[in-house]
Amino acid sequence: MVGQTGDFVFTAQLPGTTTFLYSFDGGPEQSVAAGPDGTARVSWTADSAYGHHLTVRSRTAAGVVSGETYYNIWIDWN
Repeated sequence: MVGQTGDFVFTAQLPGTTTFLYSFDGGPEQSVAAGPDGTARVSWTADSAYGHHLTVRSRTAAGVVSGETYYNIWIDWN
């Protein structure tokens, strides 16, 4: 629903991942550190209804970056 915050959990598939790189709706790429278990959690609040998307990549300490994973997100007004 518009205005409701959702949590997204990233799980590394690339061995040695230290950071996740992500972007909502093609906006600026942001980063979040991967925990020791290879996961990270981010929160996002939709400010409009209908279609949104999230892209996520992972990066190792050596600078190796994975391919992107793309997710569609559908938001209802109510």
